[in-house]
Amino acid sequence: MANRNTDRISLLMNRRNGTFAAPLAFAAGDSPETVGVADVNGDGVDDVLVVNKTARTLSVLLNTAGRQTATLGSGQNLTGINFGNRQFQAPA
Repeated sequence: MANRNTDRISLLMNRRNGTFAAPLAFAAGDSPETVGVADVNGDGVDDVLVVNKTARTLSVLLNTAGRQTATLGSGQNLTGINFGNRQFQAPA
């Protein structure tokens, strides 16, 4: 989930027993608004994509042991993510 006031996102990992682990917080860009999940680097595991409204950037958090983060700049105001056949739209 996006936490716009802290510029972070929180992930709740499924424990596979009907419960979730405590939230894990990760830094995103300025005013994260939309969060999507897709395998960006083709390694077979889902990564996290975040649209940062105020910063006008897209953050890509790769699902690796090192939890690497790369932020890619954009020349326009992003309102959603289209990735393959998945679409993640910012709320109106």
